[in-house]
Amino acid sequence: VPMGELRDQNQDLGRQVTELQQERDQLIAQLNKAAEHDSPSAPSDYGRLMDEGARHYNAKLYASAVEDFTRALSIAQGSRGMAYQDNGEWQNAIHDYEQVLQARPEDIVALASLARILAACPDDDLRDGQRAVEYAQKACQLTNWTNVVPLATLAAAYAEIGDFEAAADWQRKAVDLAPEEAKPAMHKPLQLYEQRKALRLGETP
Repeated sequence: VPMGELRDQNQDLGRQVTELQQERDQLIAQLNKAAEHDSPSAPSDYGRLMDEGARHYNAKLYASAVEDFTRALSIAQGSRGMAYQDNGEWQNAIHDYEQVLQARPEDIVALASLARILAACPDDDLRDGQRAVEYAQKACQLTNWTNVVPLATLAAAYAEIGDFEAAADWQRKAVDLAPEEAKPAMHKPLQLYEQRKALRLGETP
């Protein structure tokens, strides 16, 4: 292969990687914004809950201490779940998100993140499109159907169960709501759904 062609291929691959990194950063920012405004407890509450738990424990208010520590643990598990997810440890991420939702059923970050794994995980044995639709719908409801991440996640979930028309419709809504700099990345899954293909995490659309 001529050196010039190899150089062009490497440059194209570099652009694709950069675009994927930008998409990931934008999605994380959207999730964090949703968590700060809509979740019962944001990650910043971890320290406060630990302090309150310690005070309740020292005051021998053990039931209250258990409640505080349980809520703090769910926040820590949510953060660990994101780390597992970024490291490709899908089963561990699923477990942590499920534990978070047992303690905080309306945690938007956990709902959207779990739905995304169940919809688009590259491991065939771990995907569950119907559960993904249910979790994504709940995340959309909790954000009044106005947050890009739950909408895009719902689109991926519909694609996983083979409803590509619904997937494309919800992805178009996500594109419409996305900031201008995020629209190119959000168009890529839409192209997949229009081709009747499902999204897979870690793969270039």
